[in-house]
Amino acid sequence: MIYGITALTVLNLIVACAGLDEDNSSAMTAASAFLVMYNFFYNLGIGPLPYIMATEVSSVSLRAKTMALATITNYAFQCMWSFCLPYMFNPDQANMGSKINFIFTGMSFLSIFVFYFIQPETAGRSFEEIDELFAEHVSPRKWKSYMTQKQQQSDKFYDKLKQEVSHNEYASDHEAV
Repeated sequence: MIYGITALTVLNLIVACAGLDEDNSSAMTAASAFLVMYNFFYNLGIGPLPYIMATEVSSVSLRAKTMALATITNYAFQCMWSFCLPYMFNPDQANMGSKINFIFTGMSFLSIFVFYFIQPETAGRSFEEIDELFAEHVSPRKWKSYMTQKQQQSDKFYDKLKQEVSHNEYASDHEAV
């Protein structure tokens, strides 16, 4: 996730810088090529994440409401950008061209910090563990190393089972003699 948003930040900056000289057709071609690369990395990286993270991070009891709120927010921002971007881009209005990407570079750069400091790591966590982490007010940066009660119970059970198995194997080895 961090690598994906970092790649998008760099690509936005390249497109914006390439668009500074609008008379240079090679720079405009390069900007177009980097926009295609942007779409590739977006779809490969963070594109599907809002839907995944909204369902994965939210509490089981609030999942439907979280998805509804996330979807409404997403559509509201899409409407805002679809209204504003033509005015920012068109030559008879703000005439920013590909320099619009400076705005997106700034937003992508801020997103790196949001993903690093605020977005919790949920890999390998069950829904019950995620609920426990929220209930215990564990900082998102500590989720990866935090040992939940569920994990502690599993470890105790595993250790007990391991001792029983090794004891049974030892006993069966000595009975055969």
